[in-house]
Amino acid sequence: MESPNSDNYRKACEAHPDTYQDTSSAINEMEEEWNPRLHLIMHQMVLNQIDEVPAVKDAYEELIESHNLHHHSAIHVLSNVLSEEIYDMLQTKREYDSEVHERKLSNMLSRNSTEYRKLIKPLKHGNPPRHPEIN
Repeated sequence: MESPNSDNYRKACEAHPDTYQDTSSAINEMEEEWNPRLHLIMHQMVLNQIDEVPAVKDAYEELIESHNLHHHSAIHVLSNVLSEEIYDMLQTKREYDSEVHERKLSNMLSRNSTEYRKLIKPLKHGNPPRHPEIN
């Protein structure tokens, strides 16, 4: 992984206020604690993938162009897919498999999938996602 001084980490930070970067935990709208710094790292990882992995770049562009998502929302959707892939890798003790990740991306983009209804449909208004503790 790139250092926190990388260009993509800077882009992730620019998408969020300075106070957000310095917070080790935050409470979301469901009153659950979560880690904003990890959130920034996930942004960075997805931006890295958009730069380096054609399937992720294609999914990103499709989310924006065909599904009318704001670019920040598209990064959130891709972060969800990536975090699921990382979780599955850790649970099954397997190496990263680009084909598995591509299937997850394809499934997420299918308008008939549960993942589409869960991840994309609520964000289709075209506005960026809200971070309740900073917006």
